Amino acid sequence: DEEDKRKLVRKLVGQFAAAEDADGGPLSSMVGGSGGGAAAARAGGGGRLGSAATVRMGMGLMTKERAIRIIQRHERGRQGKVRARLVRDLAREKRRLELGVEEQDPVAAATLIQKNLRGYLSRKRTNQLLQDELVFL
Repeated sequence: DEEDKRKLVRKLVGQFAAAEDADGGPLSSMVGGSGGGAAAARAGGGGRLGSAATVRMGMGLMTKERAIRIIQRHERGRQGKVRARLVRDLAREKRRLELGVEEQDPVAAATLIQKNLRGYLSRKRTNQLLQDELVFL
């Protein structure tokens, strides 16, 4: 998923760069430059942000401003997910330290899992034998 998103962003940026070359303006002037924004673009002002420069996409034409906003939205979402994962991992680590849970030896952990599984299977087998015996009575 993450790699597909990166490929899409690279593709879009490449298309925009090609359109910029044809237009004659730098792409960076549209991203975070002064004298524009959503309100100015909607009002028809804002210089290049409000221009009619478009890029042909698979579904039709898209303005550069709209494409940049989509890329920014997706990047901010990706950063938010990374930040949330980091906060979650830190909270888990803090909880683990508060509880005093130590890292267990992999062999000891595997032994514990096997022990619990064997107990579960034994109880299951015993219950099945009991049920079979009750059927005959």
